[in-house]
This record gives sequence, C-alpha cells and structure tokens, in this order.
Amino acid sequence: MGRTSNLADQRLRDIEILLLWEGQVGNTRLRQLYGIKLGAASVLIKAYRDAFPDRCEWNTVERVFEAIPLTMRAELSTGGIADYDELLQRSHEPDDAITFDGHIDLTCVSAQIFSTLHRACARRLPVEIVYASMTNPDPHSREVFPYKLIQAGRRWHVRALDLKTMTHRDFSLGRITSARNGTASWPEAAPTDVAWNTEVTFQVIPHPQLTQAQAKIIRGEYMGSASARRVSCRAAMVQYVIQQLRIAIDLENEHPPAFQLALASVEPIEKWLFRK
Repeated sequence: MGRTSNLADQRLRDIEILLLWEGQVGNTRLRQLYGIKLGAASVLIKAYRDAFPDRCEWNTVERVFEAIPLTMRAELSTGGIADYDELLQRSHEPDDAITFDGHIDLTCVSAQIFSTLHRACARRLPVEIVYASMTNPDPHSREVFPYKLIQAGRRWHVRALDLKTMTHRDFSLGRITSARNGTASWPEAAPTDVAWNTEVTFQVIPHPQLTQAQAKIIRGEYMGSASARRVSCRAAMVQYVIQQLRIAIDLENEHPPAFQLALASVEPIEKWLFRK
C-alpha cells in the first residue's frame, strides 16, 4: 500500500512540475509521460485538482488544464528546473521542443518564462522577450519565434528566429527578464536555420604539449587508445561542445593541464565558432 501511495504522490508532484514548467497539463501529456490509459490520466488530474483547486483551469480550446499564473506555485516540488530535467528523463517519449545534453545548469531560470517559451516552441507562436546581452547589456525588447529549448553546458538557451535581425540565434534563458505572447506572423522571407540543420564532424587529439606518457593516458581515457576521436554535432552547438569538453583551439594560449584535448584542425568548424 505504501508503494501505491508513493507512486501517487510522485505523479501529483509531476503534474505540479508540468504546470510550472510547461504551463499546462492534459491527458495526452500524462499518457505520453507514463504510458498509461486515458482513464488513469483523468484520475490523476482530478486528484491534483481536488488537492489544489486554485492552481489550474480548463482551457476549452486546447482541451488542457492551464496554470493560473497568480496562484501557481511549487508546493510538492522544489520549484527548480532540475525537477523538470529529471521528469523528462523518465518520459516514455521525448519532448520535441527540448534537447538535453545532461549537464549541470547554473543559471536562474524562471518557470513562467520557460513555460511561455515551451508552449511557443510546441505551437510555433511568437514571443516578446526583454533581453540583455554582453554586447547590449541594457534590457531591450525583441520579438522572436522560438522552436527549441536547449540545455548546453552550464546554461539553458532558446533557439529562435529573431525578427529584428532576421537571423536564427541562441538566447540565454538567464538573460531573459520577461516573456509574453507576441503578435507577429511568421515572415515569408524567413531564412532557413542552416547552422541548426547542418551536422559537422571534427577530430579531437591529446593536447600536443602533453608528454608522450600523458598523451597515452588521454588516448586511453577518451579515444579508445586511438590517435584521435571523431566528434559530430549540430553546427549551432559546436561552440558549446568545444567549451564543455575543454578542447583547445588556440594552442598558444590554451595549455595543459587546463586543456588536455585539442582540435586536430579548426578548419571543419571554423565558420561556426563564435570567435572571429
């Protein structure tokens, strides 16, 4: 009996997490998450609504329960994005709006902002965000069409078409201070996201400044004792992969022991790096 109770508690907690981070929950989403039937999903949602009647309301158009922003809060979960991360890892089917690379996130991500972007990704809707960047540190408004949420290294990003520059860009979620539904239509002249749709492959080698004995250790640890390791990823993600794996590009300034790996050649990925 205790096991059943614990499972029910876990699933009520999951419903709270979905409402916090996706902004809604419905029968289809729970069936996707657990592989259960329609009736069982309805029972779970009713149990949550009986326990917390002011947290969500029925959307007759979407046919889902949507979080009520003024009253939705974390009570069964921590309210942190790590809860959402863990929930998605348990899902029977992947969420097409999100790509995880499984690493620690250090940014302070707002559940309201995340859920707004998540819904926009799923429905191909515009979002007005207030954003600050290192090149433009003053908070400023811009309208975007988000289509993928990405956990890369220590941060979350949203990949989106930026209507101001008509380019596809990554926006760090920790630098977005507000997000609300936009009004723009998808532009007919919108470019294709070449960087997202292109796969690049590059070779990683032990850093040339390692001793022969040290290089042998690195080859055994990362390359199956081969002389190099081939790595493939989306072109849009290559800079994050380089940073995450601490692969040296500039051998004059990036030395061991801080950098134990290096690019065999920068040429295959040079055009996709952030640096000029």
